[in-house]
This record gives sequence, C-alpha cells and structure tokens, in this order.
Amino acid sequence: MASAFTYEEAFDRNLGLLDAEDVARVRSARIGIAGLGGCGSNHLLTLARMGFERFAIADPDTFEQANLNRQAGATVSALGQPKVDVMTRMVKDINPAADITLFRRGIDGNSVKDFADSTDVGINAIDFFRADLYPLFHDTYHLQGKHSVVGASPFGFGAAMTVIGPGSPSFSEFFGITEGEGADEVLLKFVDRMTPEKFTRHYLEPQVNAIRSPLRDTRISSSAAALQLCAAMTAAEVLFIVTGRRKPSLAPRILQVDLLLQSLSGAGEAEHRPS
Repeated sequence: MASAFTYEEAFDRNLGLLDAEDVARVRSARIGIAGLGGCGSNHLLTLARMGFERFAIADPDTFEQANLNRQAGATVSALGQPKVDVMTRMVKDINPAADITLFRRGIDGNSVKDFADSTDVGINAIDFFRADLYPLFHDTYHLQGKHSVVGASPFGFGAAMTVIGPGSPSFSEFFGITEGEGADEVLLKFVDRMTPEKFTRHYLEPQVNAIRSPLRDTRISSSAAALQLCAAMTAAEVLFIVTGRRKPSLAPRILQVDLLLQSLSGAGEAEHRPS
C-alpha cells in the first residue's frame, strides 16, 4: 500500500542542492506560465518535480495529434481535452497539494495584469502564432519590477533564453518592438535576435522554419530533445531567481545551447543575424 504523500519525502533528493531556506522560497513562490504547448507543458512538470507547488497557468487550447511528438501533456487519451485541465491533473499527480490558478482564455490585454499581479516570476511559453502578445506579457512584468523568462525557446537541436527584469531593458526595448506591430513583425525580430547564425543556420536549410506570411503558413520544426533542454534551462533559471543562488541572465545577455554542434554562447550580447 502506498504511503501518504508528504512534501518532505517526495522532494527529499532536492536537499543538498537546496537548503531549508531555499526550499521555503521555492514552496512560497508562485510561478506564472503563459502557454502550455511544447515549452510550457514541459516547464510546468519540471518545476513541479523541483518542488514548486504554486502556479498560474494560461492556455485556451486543447491537445491534438500534432502535439504528440513534444508536448508533455499530449497523450492519445488527452486528445481534445483542455491543456489547462490535463496539466493540472499531471501536476497534482506529482504533488497533490499543488495550488494552481487557471486562466482558461489564455493571456490577452484583459487578463495579463491579473496574471502578472498573481505571480512572482513569469515564463513566456506563448504560441509563436501569438507573438504579438510577447511585448504585452514581458512589459507588464517589467513595469511591476518582476522577472520574466523569455523562452527558453527551441531552435533546431538547441535552445535560447534570456530574462527581462529589474536592471534590464524592457522586452520592447531589447527586441526593438514598436507599438502596433503585429505577430509577424514581432516574431521576425524575436527570432533574429534569439538565434545567432553560428548555431542552427549551420545545419538547417534556409526554408526550414522560415517565417511566412500569413503567419499560419509557417511550420516550425521542433523535437522533444530540444524542448527538454528548454525546460531544464528555464526551470534552473527560475530556481536561481527565486532562491538568489546567482544573478539572473538578464538581457542583453542571451544563453544559447546547441546539442548537435555542441555549442554554447552566453557572454554579453549574443551575435544576431542582420535584418
């Protein structure tokens, strides 16, 4: 017969890496994850297994077959079900005491302030089709003096991540976003800065992951390996922000890792392709 769940036993292996004060900070922090696709679903489960137990999650979509190759909640039995419901069940199977607030309509101009108000750290895992929401999400956190993680986003067999927060430029400033730009324009600027040519462009043909207009005609290739890397990078960064174990990787610094090329870049402002 299984023993009754206790937080201390379930997350005992965190001790040694984390001390008692770290654990207390982890348990009290509320993490906001906007988007529960390939990135967000993996971020959520990784953070839950690291001992975080207070979340706000936002996604208006349901799971479909095209999600099966990379999204943590995507199983045949979950097809057609709301992502927020499936992921809530999965987190509570890890930690029955988890406290999760659901934003079923996702993030928009009406909900973003409430989402940021209710959380200590934000993670942008919003679908790239809604890249127009990226500045709104991060700039809301920036105005509140809170940290928000940009990515980690998968690119080829790698990932890239930066953090907007106190002491950094805002998302709009860093990516050169002007008011009124649509998802296509925002995504082009986002990809240009986050993916330096020396990484994925070495092994991806130019037409792969090309951003097309209309944006819905764009097909971004991604693998479970890259998304697991994204989850590891994001969860570790959130842990360090919450515990203060080291300073966050604030913009203009971008951390980039590519598993195929075995390449790492993270010093200063990352190289980016010319427009």
